[in-house]
Order: sequence, then structure tokens, then C-alpha cells
Amino acid sequence: MSDEPEAKNILTAPFVRHLLRSTQINLSSRPTPSRGPRSKHLPRNKANLGNLDLAVLKAENQNTTHVTPRISELAEGLFRERIEVIGPRPAPINKTQAFAEKKRTLLRLQELYDNAKRVKKKIDYRKTDRIGRELDKFYKAVNIDGCDYSVSSKCLVYPPLG
Repeated sequence: MSDEPEAKNILTAPFVRHLLRSTQINLSSRPTPSRGPRSKHLPRNKANLGNLDLAVLKAENQNTTHVTPRISELAEGLFRERIEVIGPRPAPINKTQAFAEKKRTLLRLQELYDNAKRVKKKIDYRKTDRIGRELDKFYKAVNIDGCDYSVSSKCLVYPPLG
């Protein structure tokens, strides 16, 4: 209750009076609120009539799907609906280069598989690469048949292809 006189003093301060005067709302510039009931003859939203789950499946309530050209290529033949492709067309694929890349990948995979099948492997590791004293079986780096394999903080690092 002792705050009330102090609050009145604040409201009578010149700078507060100036602020209050400058922020007063001009009621004459506002539109007059309409009195009485709203019009009852507004059109009803047809999507809200009946079951909403079935309403979204109707053709008039659906939009076409928009995708990038890359997604369009990947989804080709998987959807019956029409897909709208947005964006520039991707660069054409050089078929001879793609075939050579696949062949190189296959040869490298066969090489890795043959190395893995070999029974006798020369495995070399250093004591300093051990992860911890209690984890004697785990190492950060190892050399298998002359190839260095190491584990960084994010991924396994292995020899590059070919």
C-alpha cells in the first residue's frame, strides 16, 4: 500500500507524462467493431465434411509432389502419382567413365576379398598403438601384409584404392 503514492508520483513525472501522451491510441482511427451475429450464409469448407482421413485422399485436396532431379531419377518407376521436377537437369553421366569406375571398384573389392581369405597373414603392431593397459587386444593402428590400417577419432583409415 505504501507503493501507491510513489506510483502516482512516477505517473506525474514530466518524462512519463510525455511518453503516455505520445502513445495514446486515437480511437477514431480504429474501425468500429461490428455488432450482432456473423453471417450464417458463409460457404462451408467441404474438406471438413465427413471423415477427415478420407477427405485428404480426395483428388481436389491433394498437391503434386515436388522433387529435385536427382530424387526424380532415384524414384523413377516407384510411384504412380505425377512428380513435379524442380531445378536444373543434372549433368549427363559419361557411361564409359562410369563403367570404368565400376570395374575398378570390383577389382579392388576382389583384391580385398582375396587378401581376407588368405590364411597366413603377416600382422605387425606396436605397443604404443595400444588403446589402454586393460585393453590388450585393441590397437589404434596395425600393419597387415604391408598395409597400414589406423583408427582416427572419427573413422577407420585404410589404404586408398588402387
